[in-house]
Amino acid sequence: MRYVYILKSKMNEQIYVGSTKDLKRRLKEHNSGKEISRKRYMPWELIYYEAFGKEIMARIREKKLKHNGNAIRELKKRIGISNWVKSGAGFTLVELIIYFSILSVFILILTDILVSVIDAQLSTQSTSAVAQDGRYIYARITYDINRAQSVSAPANLGDTSNSLVLNISGTTYTYTLNGESLQVTDPTGTYSLTGSDTKLSNLQFKRIGNVNGKHTFQFTFTVTGTIPLPGGRIDSEAFQTTAGLR
Repeated sequence: MRYVYILKSKMNEQIYVGSTKDLKRRLKEHNSGKEISRKRYMPWELIYYEAFGKEIMARIREKKLKHNGNAIRELKKRIGISNWVKSGAGFTLVELIIYFSILSVFILILTDILVSVIDAQLSTQSTSAVAQDGRYIYARITYDINRAQSVSAPANLGDTSNSLVLNISGTTYTYTLNGESLQVTDPTGTYSLTGSDTKLSNLQFKRIGNVNGKHTFQFTFTVTGTIPLPGGRIDSEAFQTTAGLR
C-alpha cells in the first residue's frame, strides 16, 4: 500500500505534500528535525491522506497535487481547508520578488521575447494538463476495475455505457460524465477527476470477452485542454485501453 499525504505545520500552517509506504514512520521523520529544509516548520501534523494499491498511481497523484494548482485547490475544497501555505509546489515569495524585479528591468527590450516565452508556456501548460489528467484518469479507472468484484454497468457482454458502476468490497463506485467533467462517486463522496484546465468527452465503457471467460472492459475517452495554444489551436488527446476483473 502506498500513501499520498498532506502535512500541516502547527507553527504557521505551512503545507507539505508527499508519498510514503509508512505514514507513521514518515511523520516521525518529518518531526525529527533531520530534514533541514522543513525543520523550521516543526511540529507537523497529518491532516489528510489517500491510499493506493500501486506505487505508480500514488506517484502520479503526488505529482499532480504538487504541480497542478487546480488539483490542490479542488482537494482543499473537499477536505475543508480554507487558508494554507503550500510547500513542495509552486514558487516562494522571494523567488517571485526576484523574478518580477528582473523582469521590470528588461521588460522594454525583451517584449518580443517575452511574448514568445508566454506563448510557449501556455502551450506547455495546456499540453501538460491534458497528458497529466489523461494518465491519471486512465490509471485510476484501470486500478478500480482490477480490484472490483463485479460490474453492474455495462451489465451484459457487448453492452456499452457512458457510466461505469463497480462493486468493490461491498461498496459501489460510479464513474459518469457530468457535462464535460468526469465525476466519481465513492465512499468519500462525489468529486471530479478533471481539472479546470481540461474537459472530457467521448466517454464510453464496453463489456467485451466471452461468456465464460474473464470479465473484461474497454474504455475510451478524450481529454481536451481549455487553454488555447499559440495560433488558437486546442490540445486534445484520445485514450483507450482494456482492463479486467482479477
